[in-house]
Amino acid sequence: MKMRRRYFLFGAVAVAGAGAFGIKWADGDARRDAMAATVGEGEAGFTVWLKIAPDDTITVYSPTIDFGQGSHTALAQMAAEELDADWSKVRVEQAPALPGFASTALIQGFANEMGGLGDKAPQSLMSMAARSFPIQLTGGSSSIRFVGNLAMRKTGAAARHVLLQEAAARWNVPVSELTTADSRVTHTATGRSLRYGEIAVAAAARNLPDDPKLKDPSAYRLIGQPAPRMDIPSKVDGSAQYGMDVTLPDMRVATIMMAPVREGKLKSVDEAPALAVPGVEKVVKLDDAVIVVAKGYWQATKGLQALSPEFTDGGHAALNSKAIFEAQDKLRGEGKPSNKAGKGDVDAVFDAPGARIVEADYRMPFVHHAMMEPFAMTAHHKDGKLEVWVGLQDPLAVRKMAADAAKLPVDSVTVHPLIMGGGFGRRFPEKCQIVAQSVQLAMQCPWPVKLIWSREEEIQHGAYRCQSSGHLKAALDSAGKITAWRTDYVQRDNAEFECKFTYAVPKTSRRHFLYKTNQDDGPLRSVNSTQMGFYNESFIDELAHA
Repeated sequence: MKMRRRYFLFGAVAVAGAGAFGIKWADGDARRDAMAATVGEGEAGFTVWLKIAPDDTITVYSPTIDFGQGSHTALAQMAAEELDADWSKVRVEQAPALPGFASTALIQGFANEMGGLGDKAPQSLMSMAARSFPIQLTGGSSSIRFVGNLAMRKTGAAARHVLLQEAAARWNVPVSELTTADSRVTHTATGRSLRYGEIAVAAAARNLPDDPKLKDPSAYRLIGQPAPRMDIPSKVDGSAQYGMDVTLPDMRVATIMMAPVREGKLKSVDEAPALAVPGVEKVVKLDDAVIVVAKGYWQATKGLQALSPEFTDGGHAALNSKAIFEAQDKLRGEGKPSNKAGKGDVDAVFDAPGARIVEADYRMPFVHHAMMEPFAMTAHHKDGKLEVWVGLQDPLAVRKMAADAAKLPVDSVTVHPLIMGGGFGRRFPEKCQIVAQSVQLAMQCPWPVKLIWSREEEIQHGAYRCQSSGHLKAALDSAGKITAWRTDYVQRDNAEFECKFTYAVPKTSRRHFLYKTNQDDGPLRSVNSTQMGFYNESFIDELAHA
């Protein structure tokens, strides 16, 4: 994932100075609201991520969404491992889209990749940044390595710590004489034991340690072991709810036609042909699209097909792949990079007498995500409140974007996060026009409306992996050893942050030439590693052949 948000997050962490890491993750009102939304009567909440019921049921709340990668099951394993929980009684649920469930662990994890900044910053600042941004992101391969290690394991270990304390206090024995297993605390010397559910409420009232001791990997019994995926049964029996599956009383269904050329605008459309189709109830005009609302998807589709809207081209009608590559070649040839990295003077090596020079050019096209499930989002505006149902990769960001589109306070918006039929980076909210479209539609309709993108619309209006080209040049000495290497690549994003050069070459240069089109380039799984890996590994083959 290429996350431009990172730069904001790192900046926030960088100015924080030194401080201790804590597991409470959310402060004040945000934390109380989060607990109130998930912890019921008689239940005990240990941070916002875990609760224990009187019957010993343990529920883990995940800020990240499982859309096929199995992360919910893995996060539950990580929390249960440190808690010494009875695995048969562990459940996992999607955390609500509330500020108290903002993913501080994700911020800390990415900040630690910037020289350990996450461990140096005060926890309160990171929590504030996570809630204020807001961020509840699934991406960057961060669910297990960040949320799992920095939130779930620590929460489980902290809960176990206070459960032991509570049991020791009740029996008036040292904690060192107690053991935990299968959601029970046992005093081995006397054989007494207590279920977690019996003491959870009292234990949760104790102060959780900020940095609880974690298990040594040699003691793992759940982490690293196969476990049935918790998301599979509902997907098999059909009870899992995707965006396409949402059904509400009196709901209408809509579909959309956007300007075929990105940045084009809607000039005009005669609504009458659509309104003449049985079942069609409304035609809604947006700045760059037309939407048909009907009693069902088929009627909406037939109504849309009856229209002949006129769109402008935004001045981009002549854009094509050949012209983009030609413009990229010209930009690279001007020799004025936007970003530079590397070490040593490669030009001196290239210009040295006897240097054997090898060069190659590579081109990478736009690539579409091709998700299994096209976009579908339901929204309902009533009495100054907005509710939305959608599966995207950051529910808190959806909440803020929806509030902005509706011109409502964010507290007036409720987001119901749904599972997703594929994503690969396509479902980052800032890359999804459907959020603003659905909200604008809902503000003009008295009913709940589910907006569905057709497969054709989704393919035509993707947030594609950027079109990129690279010129690679290297020098070989008389023994065939690589003595210098330069990569000049043209694309939208600077790949240096995530694509470090891995080969042991004495002198290297990597130059990024910034190039943008009207296309909404978006992150594709592994992001810039796809093109940079192709460039580097193909060129290594060229050099080996030489």
